[in-house]
Amino acid sequence: PSVDYNSELPTRNDTPPAFSKMCFAGQRAYAIDPSDPHKIRFSESEADAISPYFVGVAPNCWPADNALYFPTGEGCDAVHEYKGDCWVWAGQHMGILSETGNYSPNGLPYPAWAGIYVGGIAGQRAFVNTTYGPFWLSNRKQLLTMTGSGPQIVSSEYEAGLITKISDANLSSAELVYFRDSAKGIDRLYILGKDSTNAPVIV
Repeated sequence: PSVDYNSELPTRNDTPPAFSKMCFAGQRAYAIDPSDPHKIRFSESEADAISPYFVGVAPNCWPADNALYFPTGEGCDAVHEYKGDCWVWAGQHMGILSETGNYSPNGLPYPAWAGIYVGGIAGQRAFVNTTYGPFWLSNRKQLLTMTGSGPQIVSSEYEAGLITKISDANLSSAELVYFRDSAKGIDRLYILGKDSTNAPVIV
């Protein structure tokens, strides 16, 4: 009743800037802006669609103040969704953006940093979610997963020896793939990369 739809105009319908990487988490889109990779940009939320601040599709609305700098000041390298939160990697750290219990001055849910941990990532494609939880390849060529106390290295000496075959020059393009076929008894996590001669490396 406090909104006059005949005279009020949306104030937060800014168009999306150029992105290098993005994901959808919860009711928002999150992205890394290459013009300033030290911060995470995020769209309006689908949960706020009944508010007078924007109209249309929420992931198309990117007001300039919907941005948070990474707490360590590093440039962001990758962004992924896990259980409704946005996971961000920057340099040697990772952070988790969550809307749980956080609100803007307007009383609307708003993302905030819920935790910062040590543990970088090789690149945007070096993360995968599995039935056993999330896994990612670090920029130090280690396989990590998340535990209750933070990221933990899970690659043994054997896997580490194979992963080191991926060259430093090709590390940023390494990819994690999870494949499960219960009928055939297949349950595998693949690490795909290239060595110094650009030959495929499959772990």
